[in-house]
Amino acid sequence: MTAKMRQVFEEVSNMPEKSAMLLFTNRKCDVDTIERLLLEKSIPCAAMHGGRDQIQREEALSALWKGQIKVLVATDVASRGIDLPNITHVFNFDFPTTLEMYVHRVGRTGRAGKSGKSITLLTKQEDYRAPALISMLEKNSQDVPEVSLLTNID
Repeated sequence: MTAKMRQVFEEVSNMPEKSAMLLFTNRKCDVDTIERLLLEKSIPCAAMHGGRDQIQREEALSALWKGQIKVLVATDVASRGIDLPNITHVFNFDFPTTLEMYVHRVGRTGRAGKSGKSITLLTKQEDYRAPALISMLEKNSQDVPEVSLLTNID
């Protein structure tokens, strides 16, 4: 199991009972793999990406709305234009391709006056992105988390 997946399992296991996570990754194949690994650990989840048909995507969203799943694993297809008021956690398994996409992703939580938590993993190869992210957060008066890098990710 990769260091990233260990982080996912740790975060999901520490979520309060009525919480819901939107987990983003950049590749469709990773969405499917993460969904499979979560299901193997009996974590209620569903997957959503452009390779799934409309009915499958609607079923995944419906399951999230109804509280039947704890984690929706998705590509950026779920980062815009979808109202998901019960999302308490956003987990960026992969750093988004742009800072604008980062804003759209983390904007899925903490809506309508509710608090939310976002987690973004940076590998050693992605650490060059941290200064721009920190600068953007500071300019927008957002909390700047401690930046920790996951290394030796297989």
